Amino acid sequence: MKQLAAGVYGMYAGDANGSGDVTILDRAAWRTENSLSGYRGADFNLSGDVSILDRAIWRLNTSLGSQVP
Repeated sequence: MKQLAAGVYGMYAGDANGSGDVTILDRAAWRTENSLSGYRGADFNLSGDVSILDRAIWRLNTSLGSQVP
């Protein structure tokens, strides 16, 4: 998680497999879904398409993570 404002938090994008951490396994999911349309696990920017732009987001957030109850 990242604090965006007082009492407001957001989650890091890039966790394609939902493990709670952004790792190399999420990049593997991106490779599998690259060039597909729809809101898929690897659509990190929620554009409706999985593309190189999503991989850039994964790269920024690699090794980050959090568990939200």
